Amino acid sequence: MRGCLNALAAVVAGLFVATAVFALLLVNGAHVITNRAALKEALALDDLLRDTLPTVIAGVVEEQARAQGLPVPELDTAVLAETVLATLPPDWLAEVTDTAVDALLDYLETGDPAQAVVAVDVSPVLAQWQGEVGRQAVLSIVQSLPTCTDLSSFDLTSGTLPTCVPPGIPAEELAVQLFSVVSSTVLPQIVGEMAVVRIPLLSEAMLTPGQLATLHRLQQWYALAGKAWRLWLLPLACLLLILLLAVRSAAGWGYWWGVPMAAAGLLGLLLAVLLPAVGTWLVRTAVIPDAAAGATAVWGSFLRQGIYSLAVLWGRRMLWQAGSLLLLGVIFVSFGFLTSRSGGRY
Repeated sequence: MRGCLNALAAVVAGLFVATAVFALLLVNGAHVITNRAALKEALALDDLLRDTLPTVIAGVVEEQARAQGLPVPELDTAVLAETVLATLPPDWLAEVTDTAVDALLDYLETGDPAQAVVAVDVSPVLAQWQGEVGRQAVLSIVQSLPTCTDLSSFDLTSGTLPTCVPPGIPAEELAVQLFSVVSSTVLPQIVGEMAVVRIPLLSEAMLTPGQLATLHRLQQWYALAGKAWRLWLLPLACLLLILLLAVRSAAGWGYWWGVPMAAAGLLGLLLAVLLPAVGTWLVRTAVIPDAAAGATAVWGSFLRQGIYSLAVLWGRRMLWQAGSLLLLGVIFVSFGFLTSRSGGRY
């Protein structure tokens, strides 16, 4: 009879390991995706734009050059991206990130697509661009353009940005003309009269069907995240069942609880190390499998960075929780060892 109870307790101990690791994964994951402060910290938009702006600029220049029948110029897009970023007001990108996270979580909480709209106030950026900062940025861009070989396609009034500089025209003079066009024509077309750009996160023009499906699945998971803490009741029930089935002494209590806890902690630590790698794999395969350009590139990179950053944050939370579980298991095992050495006098 005693042997049967011990065998059953061993099965329950294995069940504890499985349920504890499962709880570590899901409870920490639920905390990460529902914590607005953690999300805002993980999604650094300034880093994102540094990564994506060169691609966006290169795509725009290539598209306009081909439309004008010109060869694609070789530009230092990284320098151009830094020039553009230098014109942005301090903390403006952080405010945009906060607004985007709030809009996304409002959608996840309500399921209403109308909530998934980011309203970005670009008036601080316009104020920067309409001053000396904007003039210097335009001059830097013009100075990076190659010399035109075909002047027939050069037209500042066409509404498109030039991809080359006509020979004989000083860069400073062209920069003044271009700055005027950008300030009076291009920017007003982009931002409208209210200087507020509304970006729908669920727009079919912004997302591929696969990305939309990912967000819809995320919304379904989010609805369950608030109840994830209840998963810890399963390993707790296993510990209580082990106590009833097999524990007959203080030493036995230490071993029967300590070994499963230590095993669950070790497995949790292993998964905590692997999670960022899994997040990277998801980014490369499941989220954005195809290359993109323009706004889709920015949104795709936002998803990529978000998943990777949250996977890292998820892994860090699991590290200390799994480490705590391992430490607790070692304490119980040590307690059982010391108790057995002292003949059970505890």
